[in-house]
Amino acid sequence: MKKVLAVFLCAVLIFCTAAVSVSAEKEEAIKFEWDKHPLIFIQGYSGPILIRDMGLETEEQIWGINPIDLTKKLLSNLFGIVGSLADYSDGDQQPFIDRFKTISAELLDNISMTPDGSSKYNITPFPNTVETASVAYINEEWDGDYLPIAERDLIADMCQTVPADNIFIFNTDWRRSQITNSKHLSDFIDEVLAYTGSDKVDIYSLSHGGQLTATYLYYYGTQGKVDNVVMNSPAIGGSSLVMELLGSDPIAFNLEELLRFAGIMLHAEIDLRWVAKLLPAEFFNSLAKTAFNEVLLPYAVYFGSVWDLMDIETYTALRDVYLDPVENAQIIDKADKLHYDCMANIGEGLRRARESGVNINIIAGYGTKLGTGAEIDTDYIIDTVNTTGANV
Repeated sequence: MKKVLAVFLCAVLIFCTAAVSVSAEKEEAIKFEWDKHPLIFIQGYSGPILIRDMGLETEEQIWGINPIDLTKKLLSNLFGIVGSLADYSDGDQQPFIDRFKTISAELLDNISMTPDGSSKYNITPFPNTVETASVAYINEEWDGDYLPIAERDLIADMCQTVPADNIFIFNTDWRRSQITNSKHLSDFIDEVLAYTGSDKVDIYSLSHGGQLTATYLYYYGTQGKVDNVVMNSPAIGGSSLVMELLGSDPIAFNLEELLRFAGIMLHAEIDLRWVAKLLPAEFFNSLAKTAFNEVLLPYAVYFGSVWDLMDIETYTALRDVYLDPVENAQIIDKADKLHYDCMANIGEGLRRARESGVNINIIAGYGTKLGTGAEIDTDYIIDTVNTTGANV
């Protein structure tokens, strides 16, 4: 029951954990030659840890999903959850909505953004300096606790070739627009170059981190500071999962595939897809859509990153539904720039970076079914048309 409940909530919140970690499949590590450049590792959506009031007496880690802590919280609300689900199945949604709001209220308040797209609180991604962001430092000082949760196995494989003190984890505020975060990445690259004395860096990125890397290459890729880039299942053109959650039509999740993905994210030692047999698909889809619309949506619409994770057509259609042109003007300004400038011309931007000497590589096409149930090829939750670079 503990894993059922933990996975259920993770599935409802899956849009917040879109980091792909194919190394969890226990495949043999790929061997490669190190070119002596420092490697910057960029994780997937919601991966970076967020700290509130860093350096103050009120300092607190407010983001960094820990499956054990999540399970404890769910267990403490076990009877209320079961009761609300029973009410939901009888047609009364309000007890479930109220229960879900109660469980997630503190977490969602801590990561909430204002209508202009800025953070409600003083939030800092962590580790937040080039000195503390190296894998060697994180391992030595914090016993690896601040390494990316989903990608630790992959990073361990990389350390077999690249020295740990030459691998730097780029942590940014994943709630913000990629327009903002690409500038942050540009500054971080300068810091790594100054710190290591190297002339260039290499970049390895996944999922949402791949979209960030593509955005960086579009705006900064001709500066001669990057040698090799690997984007693993990059969400360059968004994800159908986010688009369907914000859309008005009923959703039809492929629960079996979502549970498989959640199992990878949680580093589960068993296949969790059997849980799909316990939850009728129609009931689960209704439950997930209700939870998103009634509890998560009021927070998610102020995340610039949510608007980035759409194709141009979907963004154009949904922007005027959810965003006010005056109150949300700054969110719209950055989202418009990302879609109508960067993503509309991403092919040209990547070719420009490549002609400037950047070796660009995309890993994609794992052959998995899409978690939303749509009959298109996918890399877990990222549509393959967006990961393969076929549209660039």
